[in-house]
Amino acid sequence: ASPFRQLARRILFGEQSLNLPANELTTTQFRALLRRFPRRRRYFIRGYPSAITHLAAQLCDEGTTVRSYPTVVISYAETLTPTNAATIRQAFRCEVVNYYSSWEVPQMAQTCPDNPELLHVNSERVLLRVVRPDGGLASPGESGRVVVTDLGNYVMPLINYFIGDHAIAGPPCPCGRGFPTLVSVEGRSIEIIQTPQGRQIN
Repeated sequence: ASPFRQLARRILFGEQSLNLPANELTTTQFRALLRRFPRRRRYFIRGYPSAITHLAAQLCDEGTTVRSYPTVVISYAETLTPTNAATIRQAFRCEVVNYYSSWEVPQMAQTCPDNPELLHVNSERVLLRVVRPDGGLASPGESGRVVVTDLGNYVMPLINYFIGDHAIAGPPCPCGRGFPTLVSVEGRSIEIIQTPQGRQIN
């Protein structure tokens, strides 16, 4: 957000945004930041899962509590592994939301609030399909390329656009919201290694 927009939201809603130095952040710095806020003030952490996990692991190693815990931790831009999610939950004592977005098509999917094993696709914002190498739709539990049609871009329409990611298609979510689902976003196509036997490793 622009500095003007941040200032406006701070004046109107009391919001304050702090940019943290990612992997360089220490537990000492984190605790110092928390002391700047009233103890009962709610906050959340949003960032790369690798950076958040790095901080979370340090807190777990120390084995001590912090002044206050976030309401939620939101991860984005990288693949959130189950191991990293567990470390973050242990350190910050809150739920972890996996947020799937891109520069071309933002707000594509996020963790179901009732079933953290699945991501809900924002089907009012984007048509998202997981397709096999032959172009057919992937079945639930099957990996494939992510192909999207952006429903919100009226300037440069993106139709059946291969966004460069691979994901695992999901089954209907038991929460009953009815959105399409993903089991996980596996990573970028350029990060996939193909073995001589034809097996793909993310």
